[in-house]
Amino acid sequence: MKKLISLLALVVLLAAVCAPAMADGMKQIENGDTLYVKTTGGTLNVREQASAKSKVTYKLPNNSPVIVVNSKITNNFIFVEFKYQGRFANGYVSMDYMTVNKPGKVNNDGATKVGDPTPRPTSKPDPKPETGDLVKNLSFSSYKLVDPGWEKIIAAKPNRTGGWVNLRWAPSMDAAVIEKMYKGMEMKVIAEGKSWYQVQAIDGYVGFISKEYTYVVSYLPIDVGYGVAEQ
Repeated sequence: MKKLISLLALVVLLAAVCAPAMADGMKQIENGDTLYVKTTGGTLNVREQASAKSKVTYKLPNNSPVIVVNSKITNNFIFVEFKYQGRFANGYVSMDYMTVNKPGKVNNDGATKVGDPTPRPTSKPDPKPETGDLVKNLSFSSYKLVDPGWEKIIAAKPNRTGGWVNLRWAPSMDAAVIEKMYKGMEMKVIAEGKSWYQVQAIDGYVGFISKEYTYVVSYLPIDVGYGVAEQ
């Protein structure tokens, strides 16, 4: 009986030694598992071989996900793949900086390759700003009132779905916003300049709106009831 117990204990010990390492004591690591970088140094070195002396090929930001390619642990390193410039790359990472616990915010930016030049910004440029003079340089002498006896109605035409056009207190991109005019909201034109209308909104607010983001609904004689519709 003692021999049987000893034999069982030996089998359990061998299994523990031969089994893949456990990340944070959570579970046995298997091929295809997702692990996460856990380092206080900002980035984690990815190496060419399973050795701390091996060449560093990539750097992974903290909280980056990696996928286990080979769950065999060699010199405390594991072979994984990860995101790099929209594709996948691979290499060895130290198990000292791996966790199976998903962070609150996963970093999906991907790895940077050692030796790569600093990447250029890929974000789109800001939308074209509203045109107009700075407030300190404003001049209203060029504004023309709507012809007496006529009524000109315009509507907001944002440059993006679900957007709006700002109604401002002055014809300038740095003037304070009175309210937001959403797609199709109509306004009565008081005066017209080169780039801006002075308008009165349905709720009574008077302000200026960029002509670029509006269209003419109607331009009618007040006492006749017909006129020219424009787009």
